[in-house]
Order: sequence, then structure tokens, then C-alpha cells
Amino acid sequence: MFKKLVFGTLMFGLVAASQAEELFPDAKLKPMKSGDAVSPGDTVGGYPIYTAGAKWTFIRGGVTTSSRGTPLGNVVLTYDENATPIAVQYIDVAIATNDGGYWNGAPCGGDHLVMINKARGKEDHCLTIDALPIQMATSNLTVLNIKITNTASASRMYNVTLQFRPDAFGWRGSNAGDWAKEAVDAQPMRKEFITKLTAWSEKLLDANIRAIDYSKPQDIYENIPSPMSLLPTYEKYAQKKYSLGFLTMIEDTRHRPGFKALAYSHYGDYKTRSGNYWSGESQDDANKKAIAKCEENRPTSAPMCTLFKDE
Repeated sequence: MFKKLVFGTLMFGLVAASQAEELFPDAKLKPMKSGDAVSPGDTVGGYPIYTAGAKWTFIRGGVTTSSRGTPLGNVVLTYDENATPIAVQYIDVAIATNDGGYWNGAPCGGDHLVMINKARGKEDHCLTIDALPIQMATSNLTVLNIKITNTASASRMYNVTLQFRPDAFGWRGSNAGDWAKEAVDAQPMRKEFITKLTAWSEKLLDANIRAIDYSKPQDIYENIPSPMSLLPTYEKYAQKKYSLGFLTMIEDTRHRPGFKALAYSHYGDYKTRSGNYWSGESQDDANKKAIAKCEENRPTSAPMCTLFKDE
């Protein structure tokens, strides 16, 4: 069963916590409300949480019990950048041991867009990536579902699922079929992105394998960059202070076929109006239509739209 995505129009006030805390002290979720910030250094069952300095906020959480009686902590976190939803993180962790046994299951079973299996004997260490369609209240959304499963002896378990919005990384308007293995293999730019996403995700898998050690090391995520490192324009144009929406449109335009153009009006820090067009009859046709789209509803205080040339 697909986990229901919690992307939406939620706006959260981020309040920096004064110090790192355990989210499940005494095997119970500490008092938290939706929108509370999760600080770097916070832990779940003593295990570190991947934050990479990003603005992760708490949505919901609780404690359940496995069929063997092992208490399981679960939390759902969301990450946005300049009020733009980027990712959701689901964490399921054994917060105490019970019978000291191993977990059953086959997390690497079935067909997946990406599958990396680093199992060790009875331990499961698996990474899968798939495109999932999500039914929302007013629309459908496709996410890239990165699932990392780590289980070991003494009932240890630390599972992390990240759901990324492709449009936040320059792949606007895609559907699950666009991310089928055959479709990815047929499109060099899409394949390049999945290759980068796989390399990034494998680093997270390796870190989580270390995390589940009895010593519960806290520095495992130090060398894993933010998810935004997967959007080339994010770092490339950081000094320009363009809006994130415009940065994703620059990347999106690169992927489009035929004659294409991108127009923009930058009118303040992280305020950028834009419009793109592709498959035009000519370059002049694409230029004119991109500018026309950008000019639609342009704030009167913003400068007129001009063509953007990627450096």
C-alpha cells in the first residue's frame, strides 16, 4: 500500500530548537505538533535523522507494536525550500528490543526502477527507487519513492522512505510512465538524473547501514549533501537569488525537445516571474511564445520579461 503523501499547501513557521532531542524518550513520542522544526542532531530511538541542514518539519508520528511485541516509532517529516514543497521523509524505527531476533521480509523483492541489495546474512540492507502516482484532493502527483530498509539482530530496524517531487528538480509535469525503466533508458537526460539520484541514495543507504550499529554513531550523514544538490541550477545560480520555481524551469527547459525558449522577470530576492515554450515552429516562434507566457499576470512593478540564456 502506498503511503499517502503529505505535500500540499501547508505553510509552517520554522522555530529553531535550542538543542538536539530524542523524539521518542521513554519509548513515547515527545509532545510535538504539526509544523514543529526538527533540528540537526535530533534522534529517533537513538539513531540520527538525515537533515543535511534542510528545513525539515514534523507532520505526525506515534508508536505502534509489531506482532512480536517490539515497539516501533514512526514519524513523517516534510521539507520545503522558499515555501516550495520538496520532499517528505517517513521514518520507522525499532525503539526497543524484544526477543532479540531478526525481521522477516524481502524488501528487495519485485521489480523496481532501481534496486541495490547489500544484505548480510539475515540482515536486510536494501535500496529501491520507483515512481509512484499519488492521489491528492484536487489533483494527481507523481513522486520518486526512495525506500531504504535496514534490519539486524536484536530486533534492530531503521527504515527510511523519501518521496521527492520530480518538478522540484526540473522535471515538471511528469507522470509515473515517464519514469518507467524503458522510458528512462530511452532519454539520456532523464537517465543521467536517475544515475545521480541513485548515487546520492546509495550514500544514504550506506550511512543507514552504519546507523543501525549497536554504537549508533551520530556523524553518519555529515558528508551527504542536501537533496537540492540534485538540481544543478540551485548551486549554479545561488548568488542570483532567483526563485526556486525559476531554477526548476531553467532545468526543465533543458529537457524539452525542439525549438525552445525561456523568458523571465526578476523583481526581488527569490521573486522571479517566468514562462517557457518548446516544440516551436522556429526559434523565433519559441522566443515570442515564451515571452508571452511570462508576461501573463506579470506584476506591474516587475520589469518586462526578457529571454533567459543559460550560462
